Amino acid sequence: MPREISDLTPEVLMGYNSIWCPQGIGDLMWIYCKLVGVGKEFDIVIPTAGSKKIVGGGKQELVFKRAHSIADIAPKIKSVQHINVSFWCDSMAYEISPSTLWLQANSWLEDGKRLENLWPALSTDFSPSLDIPDSDFSYDVIFYTSSTKGNIQWDGWQPAQWEELSYYLGKDCSIGVVGAEWDREYLEILRMELGDNAQFHIGVPLPEVLGMIKNTKILVGFPSGIPILSTILTVPTVMFYPDVLKDMPGTWVSPDNKNHFSLMYNKEESSPENVIGIMEEYL
Repeated sequence: MPREISDLTPEVLMGYNSIWCPQGIGDLMWIYCKLVGVGKEFDIVIPTAGSKKIVGGGKQELVFKRAHSIADIAPKIKSVQHINVSFWCDSMAYEISPSTLWLQANSWLEDGKRLENLWPALSTDFSPSLDIPDSDFSYDVIFYTSSTKGNIQWDGWQPAQWEELSYYLGKDCSIGVVGAEWDREYLEILRMELGDNAQFHIGVPLPEVLGMIKNTKILVGFPSGIPILSTILTVPTVMFYPDVLKDMPGTWVSPDNKNHFSLMYNKEESSPENVIGIMEEYL
């Protein structure tokens, strides 16, 4: 009989083999930070029916598979499987079957509560060991941005703000821009704005992106799995948030991490002039 579980402990988790969780890479990594100390490998299942639709060019398949490569970098994850099922539960821990558990940290963090206080019997590893390949690319700064639609919806940066930040960084600063294949239209607009000031990597597999991030001095990005992972890798990170997530900033970041900067979109603190002031210490 499905049931909510209020007291999640390592002993309780040892009874489950499969974990269902939300589809975002960052969503999964928050759960991973709580699972990694349990001493067991888990199969991850991600219900994806009802997610955003991307039309043409096979892009829907890319969205559908976007978290699969997590299994390539996270040693305690045996596999990641997407299933065509619509499922969401507001409970943070919910037993679907005797061997299957739904976990999500999103609602907890969005309410402004800290990750280590979720399931307190479980330790929280804010920087779990990940298998990151070496990369031939090394940039002073990495930009990570969303699509035009996402930026408008969240009142986020448009190409003009990224171009202004690039101008402040100067010609001697090497810039890499990474983004998903389904954001290519926006990234091509950004490529025209930045010109020769940046090198673009679009649709690159996640392990390769993380290899680049591992080599960079600082990353600037919108709220997504990439800046969450760069923070987990302890790379200095500037991460923007929309007003709808106003209580979340910093809730999942180690209290000892002084190199993560949470800024709210559409505020003076997130102006390119202010962001460059934060970045100067690392360049």
